[in-house]
Amino acid sequence: MTTRQQSRLRVMVLLVLGVALTVNTPGQTNTAPRLVASSAGQFTAHAPDPVSSSVLCVLASQVKREWLRQLDLPDKWRDPIVLVLTECPVTATAAPVVWQDVLRSDMHLKFQIQLRIPPNLDRSQVVSALVEALCGEYANRAREFPRSPPFAITRVLPWLSEGLAQSIAGDAERQLPVLRRCVNSGRPLTVEELVGVAAVPVEPGERLRFQAHAWVLVEGLLSLPKGTEKLCQLMRGSETFAEIYHWQFRDDAAREKWWSLLLADRATAILAEDRTAAETARQLTAILPSKLQIRLPDAIAEAPVAFVDLGRYTRKEWLVPLVRDKLAQLAALRGTAHPLYRDAIDHYIAALECLSTDQVRRFQHETTRARRAHTTADDQARKISEYVDQIERVHTPPDRAAVWRQLKLLDAMQELNVIRRDPISDYLNKFDK
Repeated sequence: MTTRQQSRLRVMVLLVLGVALTVNTPGQTNTAPRLVASSAGQFTAHAPDPVSSSVLCVLASQVKREWLRQLDLPDKWRDPIVLVLTECPVTATAAPVVWQDVLRSDMHLKFQIQLRIPPNLDRSQVVSALVEALCGEYANRAREFPRSPPFAITRVLPWLSEGLAQSIAGDAERQLPVLRRCVNSGRPLTVEELVGVAAVPVEPGERLRFQAHAWVLVEGLLSLPKGTEKLCQLMRGSETFAEIYHWQFRDDAAREKWWSLLLADRATAILAEDRTAAETARQLTAILPSKLQIRLPDAIAEAPVAFVDLGRYTRKEWLVPLVRDKLAQLAALRGTAHPLYRDAIDHYIAALECLSTDQVRRFQHETTRARRAHTTADDQARKISEYVDQIERVHTPPDRAAVWRQLKLLDAMQELNVIRRDPISDYLNKFDK
């Protein structure tokens, strides 16, 4: 999510909060809730005044637009989503601020989000409720529910909806410190623990810890090859996590290896942003080559092995753990890689997957494509760097020292003008006293 999209989303949420504070202030009479529908028709908002209803619909549309972009989905829907903003007495603190109900309408469903004020609405909770409703509607879109009770819907995994919500809300400044403390303490959540959580924790500290890990997991899974397609498949609930990501993680050890590298990369980041082209190229160059240990009569020597030459060692026992380790490193790098190098990394990953199944010819073919994409990315990065350097040379004076001396001379002249005595000013000062 870009900085401009985050700022627009935050402005809409602040508008909701500001309107919520002005609803039914003392001295006003209670009026019937106003109903406003979004332009697409999926969202309907009930609020004490039409302004609040309109702002809620616009906010929901903004969240859905970013949700569709994240998952690369067309703008389709079947079941409506209703947002109800109500004002309750301050003494009614037992009721939750944001909660969601799933109702049955004929053979379909209706998702209803209840928003209570006061206190002020929390931005993260509102976005999480909207994303949860959008994911639930997508997961149950193809199903029909008979009139006879009870009816069971497909529940979206909590980590999946929360991870998407945090990615859309753009709360990296709040998530990174929590994630860094968990990693430094040596007790981050594993993928198995995170996937096994049945409900979002209620305690604020545990909830924030869960959201930070879910955010990293969703961002990492989206960065994998066919990431959006597999995440949508997981959302529909047709297969389990292990079944869908079997080709990326052959076993639990490979999955946790990838997760530990991903956590370490995120925890050491100052800002949640992609690497530069130079950083990505340097990391990729360090991952690709391998070192083969050769036992000599009196010592053990190390011989470098190029990536393309790994196909010669398909019968060696050490190849399988080496391939798994490189797959984990490449998958972790893919999550924060510069866009120029993502195509090359995808081909390198595909080549290693072919090598792990003894498909040597496919490995050589994918390696050729990877090297071609790698070279193209290097050329584009070099041309961009040369262009930027050229612009700097055009707009930057050749002799910076001379410019610096001129600026210092101007400052000195300004000081002289301040302390210099002006006869006319001295004459006029007599009349000012």
